[in-house]
Amino acid sequence: MPTKATIDWRQLASIQEAARLYHVHPDTIRRRISTGQLVGHRFGPRLIRVDLRELETLLKPIPSAHTPRDAA
Repeated sequence: MPTKATIDWRQLASIQEAARLYHVHPDTIRRRISTGQLVGHRFGPRLIRVDLRELETLLKPIPSAHTPRDAA
C-alpha cells in the first residue's frame, strides 16, 4: 500500500471518472471501497478519489475453453 508521500497524484480519479473509464456504475466503485477491496482517498468532507492503478488490479481474466487454466 503506498504511503502518503509515494502516491502519484496523476493516477487519482473521482468515483464518477473511474466508473466511466471502467464502464461500471459508480455504486460498484463505492461498494469496492466499503468492502476494502479498493482504497478511497478523502480530500475534505465529500471529495473522494481512487487510484486507477489499484482499480486495475481488481480486473481478473476469465479462463475460456481455449485458455489453459494455469495462465489465469
